[in-house]
Amino acid sequence: MIRYPVGYAAMALMRRTLVLLTVATMLAAQTAAAEDLGDKLVGSWRLVSLKISYVGENTAQDVLGSNPIGRIIYSADRHFAAFIARSDRKPPQNEADAAALVRSMAAYTGTFRMEGDRATYTVDAAWNEAFPKEQIRILRLNGDTLTATSPEPQPSTFSPGKRFTTMAVFRRERTP
Repeated sequence: MIRYPVGYAAMALMRRTLVLLTVATMLAAQTAAAEDLGDKLVGSWRLVSLKISYVGENTAQDVLGSNPIGRIIYSADRHFAAFIARSDRKPPQNEADAAALVRSMAAYTGTFRMEGDRATYTVDAAWNEAFPKEQIRILRLNGDTLTATSPEPQPSTFSPGKRFTTMAVFRRERTP
């Protein structure tokens, strides 16, 4: 029979307890991380502002005017639908007006996935076939305000041949 020093059992129990507490803490941290930002996005968000900065130009532009309209809607199963436009759009009177309407808006749908604050949107349908099929945005949520920024320049559908970064601000919509 093995004889252990006095207090050995208490020390062993303390070690086991520390290991269990450490594992429990790690599991709790993983569970908290699993509650990603995507869960907090579910609902409807109204567009407040949209700023675009073209590469090589030093100013941010309100490409859809100073008072753009639109929203993005996120579902719990990670689908989204987005529509944004100028607020001063009018019915077309001719072909040129109709073409201008297409350039004064963006609409697209698809799925999204989250990795921390990085949202990757996979576009399955868009108003313009030149629209990239994958969009990446860094999302910041502050109360009922959502800010989405592009982490790197991307091709412009508003100004073909140019590349830009964007910052869109949305406000959560509440049931009236």
